Amino acid sequence: MHRSLPLLIIIIFLTNQFSSNQAQTKSAKPVNVFDVQQNADTIFIRPVVTFERGEFKFPYSTAQGETARRRFVDKYFAPGKSYILIFGGGNAGFLKIKQGYWQDGAYAYGELNEDEPGRIHGQLHALATDYDTTARGSAWRRSPTQPERMAAIEVAKAAYLEHNVSAKALEALEVNNLTAIDIDGDNKAELVGSFKVPQLDHDKISKDKPPHFLFLIAEGEGEHYKAARVNYQFNPKQTEYPLGSEMLCDNVDIDGDGINEIVSAFTGPAFKDFYLVYQRKAGKWNQVFSSAGMQ
Repeated sequence: MHRSLPLLIIIIFLTNQFSSNQAQTKSAKPVNVFDVQQNADTIFIRPVVTFERGEFKFPYSTAQGETARRRFVDKYFAPGKSYILIFGGGNAGFLKIKQGYWQDGAYAYGELNEDEPGRIHGQLHALATDYDTTARGSAWRRSPTQPERMAAIEVAKAAYLEHNVSAKALEALEVNNLTAIDIDGDNKAELVGSFKVPQLDHDKISKDKPPHFLFLIAEGEGEHYKAARVNYQFNPKQTEYPLGSEMLCDNVDIDGDGINEIVSAFTGPAFKDFYLVYQRKAGKWNQVFSSAGMQ
């Protein structure tokens, strides 16, 4: 009888621990992530994704129309609301909301209190969140080294060839953006790049036709990289040439598992961007969220 007592104690402990973890999961606050862009002195903010109870989802219900959108703006884009700015996968200061708008989509204008002001000018994006990510201070973001850049270009060319883009066209390949990031603190760079290859017209580059776009996540080290995720987009009948262009926003650990997710912005019809979230699990990069058709 007494010999079974330790086993009983262990079972009770594990049961209580499981119940406690369940309760924490159910009561956990949602994690909200926002896209941050800067044009001159204007800081523009849009909702990207909400992570709640193990699910990546759109921040408000589009089925409820303006009602849900207005409630979201009133709660999260209220003047004076403050969020942590994410640049390079880690905390980079604070974002303060100046004014939110809901009539023609949820968005806001704000101001930054950055450690290094001005870093998100141009085509660079940053993220903001209400989740304290200070524990993930080992992640980083930087420009690629020359060997990394050349390796990424070779991986991109190989991906284009697999989609029947000619070697002649690849001579005009353009790198729209290429960034080295560390998503898991191993001090090895994952390369995230956006590329463009023009169409050829009688073996000459055509500026009047939509190009071939490629979004790439590559893994490796030094000069040795391989494709981990490839998104190829070609819309030959489109007149809106940016359609299909996908660019890195940033990386941040949204679900708290110690590995950063990658957030990108994809240019859709009418020049409207929507957002994608990629997560690495079991060595594979999976798309776990898309806001297409939800804004």
